[in-house]
Amino acid sequence: MIFVSFMSLHGQTYETKMIIDKADSILKLRVGDRLHQYFKYDTNSYYEYKGFNNKSHWKALIKSKKTKGKFINTDVRFYLDYPLIKGISGTTHIVFDSNLNLADSLYLDFIPDFLFHNTDCNFISNESVLKIASDSLKEKGLYDVKPYLNYDNQRKRYVYEINNTLTNQKDAFGNSHGDMEVLIIDAITKEILYHKINWYGPVY
Repeated sequence: MIFVSFMSLHGQTYETKMIIDKADSILKLRVGDRLHQYFKYDTNSYYEYKGFNNKSHWKALIKSKKTKGKFINTDVRFYLDYPLIKGISGTTHIVFDSNLNLADSLYLDFIPDFLFHNTDCNFISNESVLKIASDSLKEKGLYDVKPYLNYDNQRKRYVYEINNTLTNQKDAFGNSHGDMEVLIIDAITKEILYHKINWYGPVY
C-alpha cells in the first residue's frame, strides 16, 4: 500500500533519450530525410514536472538522464542549420503531454518553399539587394552596408535587412548609440517592406 501511494505521488518517469528520439522521428516524418539532416537538437529543450510539494519545476532535457517527479509535459526543440545559404534558420518545437502524445502542430514556416520542395532558390542575390539599397538609402553612412538574410516571424517571409549607420557616439559607459537607417526588403519580390531612420543604443 505504501508502494502504491509512493508511485501515485511520484508519477510517470521517462527515459529522456526516448523522448528526444520520438520527437526526432516525428520531425523526420514531417520534413523528410533530405531536410532532416540539417536539423540539430537544441539543448534549450526542457520538460515540466511536479515534485512532492506538487509545485511545478522545469529541467533541461538531457539524453543521459530520466525525467524527475510527476511528468507534466515537454518542449523538444530542433533548429535548422542550413549551410548553403547563410540566414536560413529557425527552431521548431515538438510538444508532448504527460502521456507523450503530440500536443501541438510543428512550426515549420521558416523553411523556404524552394528548400521544402527541393527546387532552385528563388531569393534575390546580394548584388540585387545592394542595388536596391543604393537606390533607396537617403544618406551616406559611416560604413559600407551589408545585407543580412533572416526569417521575419511577423511578416511570415524571408527578408534582407540593411542597417546604414549614420551617426555613432559613445555614452558615459563606452556604449555606442546614434541614428541608423533601416531598410527591409522582401527576399523574393524585392518589395521594400520597411524604410525608416531609427535610434540605436542601450536602454538603461
